[in-house]
Amino acid sequence: MSLKFAFNLKSNDFEKLKYIIVGDNPGKNEYEQNKFFIGQSGTQLRNHFKNNGLTENFEEECLIFNKTFLSTDKTNGLNNIKEKISSKNFDRILYFSAYEIANYSNNLNLPILIFGKSKLEKGKIFYPFWNKLSELCDSNKIFVFSHPSNSNFTKEWNKHRATQKNKNNRELLNYIGQLNTQKLNNSNG
Repeated sequence: MSLKFAFNLKSNDFEKLKYIIVGDNPGKNEYEQNKFFIGQSGTQLRNHFKNNGLTENFEEECLIFNKTFLSTDKTNGLNNIKEKISSKNFDRILYFSAYEIANYSNNLNLPILIFGKSKLEKGKIFYPFWNKLSELCDSNKIFVFSHPSNSNFTKEWNKHRATQKNKNNRELLNYIGQLNTQKLNNSNG
């Protein structure tokens, strides 16, 4: 098994940034282009942010990372990599990503929007990332959401929009993210 790595080579004007966006791991398109969240899920996320006035220009206003720079066609492929390189080495890669994201968030005072919550719980593949990021950043800056794949984020958004009609779109984004972060922290105890 050969390991594939992908790093986001897009440069940003730090003065224009509003959010740090975090996905799971780079897939085939991201690996080939060294640019994150560019597949179908990324397109859905970009469209959602634009259509709901959360950004004027997603590319300029969002710094995009993943929980790991290890690239697989499907996120579940990471389990095979973890087995091959050892849990200890795999976790070191997750820690590296957490440190990098925390550094940007803390130095630029940016919120971290994590898309993909199901694998952040204790015993799941991204828990070491979550645990380290939670140590390094103020929990009020970390917001967790469903992954945009299969329209999961849109479904989550619409569900909460129906009950939180008094909130504007930015307030709704914060509300959903805080709710999920709190649930995750409670389940990880």
